[in-house]
Amino acid sequence: MKIKESRPIKNCFDGSFMKEIVLDEPVDKAFIDYLGLTGELEYFGGFARPFYRIQRKQGYLLKGVEGNDYLRVYFLRSCLQEAIKFFEDYVNDYQGNGSCN
Repeated sequence: MKIKESRPIKNCFDGSFMKEIVLDEPVDKAFIDYLGLTGELEYFGGFARPFYRIQRKQGYLLKGVEGNDYLRVYFLRSCLQEAIKFFEDYVNDYQGNGSCN
């Protein structure tokens, strides 16, 4: 999985910064589980469009829908650059089937 585009959406009043991340392929359950290893995963597979949310205490909250090729990330300003770098590196290390390099 690779990040094709990362575009800022807005600065939020609570001090967070939101980005939309466009990926090179649709998000599947294995990738959601991989992302979930970084924090607390909530997965709602019973929804018509399965929704997931992942809270990583060290800097971000992910939200997305399984099958989409994009997701939204809310980064905390307190560790913005570190959280962005960690997230981008982690996504780019994914090799499929829940594994990394």
